[in-house]
Amino acid sequence: MNKRSCIIPALTVLAIVSGGCSQATTNDMPKQEPVRNDPVTLKLFNQGAYLFPELQQKVEQVIKAKYPHITLQYITGAKLEETVASGEVPDLFFTFWTQIPRLAKDFDIVEDMTPLIQKHQIDLNRFSPNFMEDVKKASGKGELLALPYYANFFAIYYNKDLFDRFAVPYPTDGMTWDSMIDLAKRMSRIEGNTAYPGLDPSSLLWVSLQFGAFHIDPATNKASIHTEVWKKPFELMKTILTLPGNEINTASHFIKNQNVAMLLNPNILDQMVKVNFNWDLVQYPILKENPNKYPAISVHSLFVSKTSKHKDQAMQVIDVFTSEEVQMWLSRQGKGSTLKSEAIKAAFGADVPLLKNKNIAGALKSQPLAMPAVHQLETSASTVTNKYFGSYLSGEMDLNSALRLADEEVNKLIEAEMQKK
Repeated sequence: MNKRSCIIPALTVLAIVSGGCSQATTNDMPKQEPVRNDPVTLKLFNQGAYLFPELQQKVEQVIKAKYPHITLQYITGAKLEETVASGEVPDLFFTFWTQIPRLAKDFDIVEDMTPLIQKHQIDLNRFSPNFMEDVKKASGKGELLALPYYANFFAIYYNKDLFDRFAVPYPTDGMTWDSMIDLAKRMSRIEGNTAYPGLDPSSLLWVSLQFGAFHIDPATNKASIHTEVWKKPFELMKTILTLPGNEINTASHFIKNQNVAMLLNPNILDQMVKVNFNWDLVQYPILKENPNKYPAISVHSLFVSKTSKHKDQAMQVIDVFTSEEVQMWLSRQGKGSTLKSEAIKAAFGADVPLLKNKNIAGALKSQPLAMPAVHQLETSASTVTNKYFGSYLSGEMDLNSALRLADEEVNKLIEAEMQKK
């Protein structure tokens, strides 16, 4: 995987932003329909993205003041297939950018939003370039099929009470995986009938992303699991999960049972401020060959449905979600903004008093790895890989066999999908 930073060339951004501002005469320019202010109700559908009630309330507050003619109706408790089949396709969709190619192919509800962005003069310069670059990869043509409205981050959360109890030094920023494992060894133990795992890595998928391990090569449409790249996360996860006393099971829970010393996880600050033990967080473990990078997480994005009859109003809603006002509010709540504003970054967690003395700055030292273009079956393929990792972890099969069989099964998955078409 190309691990150089992904920065949108300034001229490209300028061309997108200023699309309607060239030296062309009025007669040369495409005629734009005026934006109407008639009362309209927009339907919004969340396809697994991060969308919590307080954010909805904040957006509705801004819309009421800025666009009082727009009413938002969130569709809940419905399946996407049933919703689309009903003929009443929602106007706006929230999703991960990696899901957009599937939504485009299977449901035909996605299109290039560049004309709408130009018409509404959306300033693309306000976004962090890496998030914009990720979203652009949802299209093989460099189109903008969505805009990013929320970004996550990875960190290591740790229970200070447990470290104090066992007289072990706390984890620190800048630790490598090796040093993190050494610390987990010192913390992992069983006392009486209670196990105290030292480190819960949570997910093979999250660990594998830091190594640039993806299941399918979009260029060849073939599985890419039986490779040297995949050996590293398999071996690392097995090393962690087989440490004496570090067996992670349903009774091991960092927040609920408070018997796990360290947890690898995306942003769970909204849960952590409610717990009744002493905790903190540190920078995600680094790779020596690529320091200060945590696994790329699919950017939470928002797009206007191709079939919407109210595209202008839908674009106005997206402009609100990605506005500096709403993004500043998100940051102050301890949520990740997709904008590059240093003021917004500096305000992270400012409205959450319980975060005042936490190591937020340390946890945010790393930046997400650049994501490559991702195959539409990548998520489905991860289920296959998890199955064979389980066989490798249990000792049922060796590493090469697990990777080879996972590779073969994912290729069958791809073939079955191609036959459907």
